[in-house]
Amino acid sequence: MHDTELLARWVDDLARDLRGLLEGLDDRDLAWRPDADAHGIGIIAWHIARWVDVLATLVVARADASQQHWLKDGWSARTGYDPRGKGAGGLGTLTDYNAEDVAGIPRLSASELAAYLDAVCADLRGGILSLPAGSLAPDARPYRQLANVLQGCWGHRGDIETLRSLALRART
Repeated sequence: MHDTELLARWVDDLARDLRGLLEGLDDRDLAWRPDADAHGIGIIAWHIARWVDVLATLVVARADASQQHWLKDGWSARTGYDPRGKGAGGLGTLTDYNAEDVAGIPRLSASELAAYLDAVCADLRGGILSLPAGSLAPDARPYRQLANVLQGCWGHRGDIETLRSLALRART
């Protein structure tokens, strides 16, 4: 198996796992937070999707920011939220957002989050597979960016799993 095939498989696994964790959650579950300074499932899932969207567009495809799914698929128009220029590097990924920035993130339903995640993960997977085998050498910048973001996504997947359990217990 080539490096690109393995990374693509991990993106597929991430999308599948996140879809499963979002399944059956209502808006209350997505918004539930263990304390006022924590993020809920919906915000964390959006954060993962945004990073994958940015990664697929800017790093793998080397396309203009306007080609991000959040923009080209109409999420920005439907929600009235344009994340560009916010947070670290102006990427609009939740990283380095202040409380006001977080409050401005639209609250998507579980099915909307799953749809956004599916689109960006499919795009990233396809972009990775289009790279020539061996093009992601461990010391190359694109590999480091992919590794950092995907590792962070997997960590946040664990956060979502924990929050899901707590939110479902809080229902009773």
